[in-house]
Amino acid sequence: MSVLFAHDHIFFSHKNESYSNGGLSYEALKRYVDSFGSVLVVGRDGGDAKVAGLSKAGGAGVSFSLVPNFKSFRGLAQRSIAKKSISRAVLKSDYVIARLPSSIGMMAISMAKKHGKPYLVEVVGCSWDAMFNHGSFVGKLIAPYSYLKQRSYVRGAGYVVYITDHFLQRRYPAPSAKTVICPNVSLDFSGAWNRAATKKTGGKFRIGLIGSLDVGYKGHRELIQALPDVLKVFPEVEVQFLGKGDSTRWDKLASEIGVSGSIRFMGALPAGDAVYEWLDSLDLQVQPSAAEAQGRSIVEGMSRGKVVVATRVGGIVELIDPDFLVKAGDVSGLSKQIIKALGSCEVRQLQSERNFNVAKKFDRKTIENNRRSFFASFINDAEGRSHA
Repeated sequence: MSVLFAHDHIFFSHKNESYSNGGLSYEALKRYVDSFGSVLVVGRDGGDAKVAGLSKAGGAGVSFSLVPNFKSFRGLAQRSIAKKSISRAVLKSDYVIARLPSSIGMMAISMAKKHGKPYLVEVVGCSWDAMFNHGSFVGKLIAPYSYLKQRSYVRGAGYVVYITDHFLQRRYPAPSAKTVICPNVSLDFSGAWNRAATKKTGGKFRIGLIGSLDVGYKGHRELIQALPDVLKVFPEVEVQFLGKGDSTRWDKLASEIGVSGSIRFMGALPAGDAVYEWLDSLDLQVQPSAAEAQGRSIVEGMSRGKVVVATRVGGIVELIDPDFLVKAGDVSGLSKQIIKALGSCEVRQLQSERNFNVAKKFDRKTIENNRRSFFASFINDAEGRSHA
């Protein structure tokens, strides 16, 4: 038995091994192997790359059929090649799992319908938010079409996995489908968590933000712009940005407003222990995103007992204390919330414990048990229809 997993995720190769930037490591893909026996992953081909900062994606039971990056302007001519490749991959598989939003996922659904393959949809984000906040005029122009298209594909599915409690269900309802909530973040709480950062009453504070430097909606701009007011109260604050990408525009902005000396770009770290060690070193996590379906990095920070200041968008509102949320783009409000959090040891301690307790709902064993049961129901129903 085999399943096709389809998503726009970019995979890289090095010495005949496949790697991911962390979102789809072998640990994440193994869940499909456990339920279906083997998984054929269709994603975008990122070519050869250095392994630093990447996580291994390949392993027992996992194979890849990567297509050209047809989403770039130069790659539009490759779209027909990608479509044929996806069609062949669907034909080779018994089942299809399409992760949306993604062009590859939608193509896989269309092919599954054409060839009579049972398919399941995973809704892990909002195409409207992703396109509208991408930072380009073209993205804003495409956003309504992308939203309606994703909504149509989800509505027509028989089995749907959501990663949020309410947000994505409201945006992309599936009224006739069997559904389950399986957050895309699953954590192991068997180890200790760090409270040290909550006890500080003065001195140098370290603030962290996780997000690719190449996108404009993760809040880098807003945090840099909020920093001057924060430094007036806490002059020894240091902001660390964790994530891959080109830091040039953020360096330039920091230099223009005179805060370059208080900012460090940490690059990317492999998912797992390396990221957790970095989170443990923080006194405050700030995630002022303009769009966020769930907020993986926020959940990871909460699981380490981090105090989090974030924006009132998407699935974030299901996670963070409303008193620590600000309107997206509100630089003044952001600086005030950061100052409030850093100014009180008692407030940080209470928020630390509160966030850790909320994060427990992302316990790996519970989520994976729910996912396996849902996959088993999907398989049983598909086999029942086939026999009929």
